[in-house]
Amino acid sequence: MKYLTQLWLVAGMYLMMCPPVSANEEEQPVNSPAELSQWCKTLVEQHYLPQNLMPRNWRESPLVDGDYYKTKLVFRIDYEDYLAECTVRAGAQRKYAVLKILGKR
Repeated sequence: MKYLTQLWLVAGMYLMMCPPVSANEEEQPVNSPAELSQWCKTLVEQHYLPQNLMPRNWRESPLVDGDYYKTKLVFRIDYEDYLAECTVRAGAQRKYAVLKILGKR
């Protein structure tokens, strides 16, 4: 029971550190693959936090593919590696980024 209480406290503190994405943030253009990686990390965290899961140990592979920025994200949840991919046209607004959470690696 003590462990569960500590887990909830940590999850609550983590949620306070990751506020929801505002509409203003979604309007910002993506100017580099590294910026896309950071944006996609935020989206992945918001996907898993309602399930009380915390992605950790991020590895990212940002790249430029013609007019598109792409990034592959590998992260861990409960000792399992997960994979996500994100793509957006260079200079497009963040809200147009396509995130695919591919699940366990």
